[in-house]
Amino acid sequence: MPRPLIFLFPALALALAAAMAPISAQDAPNQGAPDTSNKASQALEAPSQADAESSFFGDDQSMAETQAPTKGSGLDQFRKDDQGVKWGGTLKSDIGWYGGWIGQNQWPDPASLTKNWGDDFSGDFEGKIYLDARPEKAYRVKVALWTAWPFANDAPLALPSPLLGTTTVAVPNIKLWELFADINIQDRVFVRIGKQVNSWGLLGSAYSPTDVISLTPKDVTDLTAEREGPLALKVTVPESAWNANFTGLILARDDYFSSDPTWRDVGYAAKGEILLKYTEVALGGFYQRSAAPKLIGTLTSGLGYLPLPFVRDINIFSESALSWGSDKLLGTGTSPFGTFTSLDKPDSGLYYLGTLGASYSNSDYNYSVSLEYFFNGLGSNDIDYAGRAYATYASQGGSSSPLTIGDLLNPGMHNLTGFLTFTDIDGSKFGSTTIWQQNFSDKSGWLREKVTFDPWDYVSFYAGFDFVYGAEGTEFTLTHMDPYTGATERLFFFLGTTMGTGSF
Repeated sequence: MPRPLIFLFPALALALAAAMAPISAQDAPNQGAPDTSNKASQALEAPSQADAESSFFGDDQSMAETQAPTKGSGLDQFRKDDQGVKWGGTLKSDIGWYGGWIGQNQWPDPASLTKNWGDDFSGDFEGKIYLDARPEKAYRVKVALWTAWPFANDAPLALPSPLLGTTTVAVPNIKLWELFADINIQDRVFVRIGKQVNSWGLLGSAYSPTDVISLTPKDVTDLTAEREGPLALKVTVPESAWNANFTGLILARDDYFSSDPTWRDVGYAAKGEILLKYTEVALGGFYQRSAAPKLIGTLTSGLGYLPLPFVRDINIFSESALSWGSDKLLGTGTSPFGTFTSLDKPDSGLYYLGTLGASYSNSDYNYSVSLEYFFNGLGSNDIDYAGRAYATYASQGGSSSPLTIGDLLNPGMHNLTGFLTFTDIDGSKFGSTTIWQQNFSDKSGWLREKVTFDPWDYVSFYAGFDFVYGAEGTEFTLTHMDPYTGATERLFFFLGTTMGTGSF
């Protein structure tokens, strides 16, 4: 089991904030930075890119702006020009093919390229639809439903009917995504009550250890995707004169509730944020009696205050979380079957999780690059930790195991993720995305190269490959297994199309 550890990122974050705050009080040259004054006053809310959050607080930003912010009132953030009732939604469509070499020897055999070859088709079709009613400027109600193909799933009957030869019934695959009300109290206090998308942490982060709100983990291939949120009462008090926000939440997350829940079973979260010209700092905490208490902090800063033209488009960012105890089951020992000999969820001991990263964007050549290091105090440096975790999960019945998918994520202590994105290559309608992830603890990694071609609106084509390296039983060889054979997909190619994807 990893030892409790306090790392140095909180001190680094505070030092950066202290160093930049005096500078931000002056009018430093912006070195030709683009005009973002209409966005800067909206940068205080932790980025989530959710429709609900955008319409309440304005468009979110992934980093602090490098341009001095303008002041805005809380009412401006809350009010929309179009009153009354409206409806809309999003649609996501993806049809593709993928294939590569699997089996005992996953590499191509020059004598027989079809040896160990496997391929398949993939499909993804999902959508959300919402109804948004704002009868008054100070009151709003929104409901959103989510569905995906297959549009019905088989569920067991409560009372099976052997005479009819059926034990299951088709249930529509529909989920209540959001249902909340917004209330504006005298332009000073903004309240949201109901099931809501409400992600904490930074949009550009691949890990976000400070997101104690969302119910689902991040998808590294789509960092802007909405993630499901809980039933909550959220209260936000903006202070425009200080470019600050205070947010408090009372959470009713289903997985925290006992069979006979009481008010003692709810969770509480609070966060304060302040934007000091080029630097945004947030500090907060989370408490729930059946979960590990946490202190969290984030820091983002542009470097526009420096009189150097090559750094004006660079942002640095960091997230820190201190956890007293663990929400994850941690394994120790190795049995003759390759499983853990014991599982434990410690309720004491201080654990640190933190990220430190930087991003750069170039508008002349339409590309951006970012690199982020993640220290996971709940991870392990054992090279076979991931293998034992997956073996334990499988031996205990998979979905019925005390271990969860969340316990299997990020098993390593030292991790790195990098992105290189070209949105438009020399006006050719071609773009590309490169993703690289590395677990330094078990020396496994994953590289994806994806090229896209957008000839028309709402129609896109893509092609690329995934390359996985590392010893068998390490993190990325396990997360890229063929579901039928259990062998690693070391080198796989894919191509496909998306049609109709967008918002309406």
